[in-house]
Amino acid sequence: MTVEEYVSDGISAYATVKYEALDEIGKEWLSYKRFDHELLCLKPCSIKYGSQFAGVSYSYGNFEIEEMRTESERYFYIEMNCNGDAYDNGIVLVYSTGMGGSLCEQPMEKCTVETKVFTLSSNEQASEYFTPTHLKISDLSYVIYGMQNGIYESWRSENGNGVKSILPEEDKYALYDNLTIKAVTENGEKIDLEKGWSFGSQDPAEGNFYTDLKICSSNYTRIDYEQNKWINYSMDIGEIAGVEINGVYFEATEIE
Repeated sequence: MTVEEYVSDGISAYATVKYEALDEIGKEWLSYKRFDHELLCLKPCSIKYGSQFAGVSYSYGNFEIEEMRTESERYFYIEMNCNGDAYDNGIVLVYSTGMGGSLCEQPMEKCTVETKVFTLSSNEQASEYFTPTHLKISDLSYVIYGMQNGIYESWRSENGNGVKSILPEEDKYALYDNLTIKAVTENGEKIDLEKGWSFGSQDPAEGNFYTDLKICSSNYTRIDYEQNKWINYSMDIGEIAGVEINGVYFEATEIE
């Protein structure tokens, strides 16, 4: 197995891998081998606890590039998308090898593309329940961080501590349904962004700019399983002037 292409911003990662048979036995194995998502995937992993503890919500998948298949070679696209980068961490490529089908893990570089961070400011409110404060964006994905007001509350007892939702379920669904996110470029163009994961509580820390709410995060690149190809909605992050959240414009100031 060889990695032909790989890109990552620490939140979203994509790879093209090739399996090549070197002899007749290898060709036979390659001809019938099934590579489900667990046998060929990218995963976030904890440096301390390994790939069994990701520390973040994520999705992953792969599909074969059928038009490139030969008797001795098979190619696959692999994707991984997280709801943020709050793991301690790295990224591993999990793959199956040999006739025995054993699994191996290959450490991958966490970030191969540029990521920019902006503070967000506006004279208006996008919602009574949250205040956006930071935007983290790359050519692959984005995350908007902020402070929550009335969505969650902290609790503490002799058995531990945590957070719980205090917003009624119908209001929480409405908060998500009504959320709109647009990137605004310097020339005034507005680009719709998918909401992806939204309204996740988090412990304030340096990595999330000491905010307690991940307002939304998503990636731009998708695998279209019907068309068997990548769909990339990448943008030029150097042209970002701000974001529009629920119709309210927030000016973005880059943190150098």
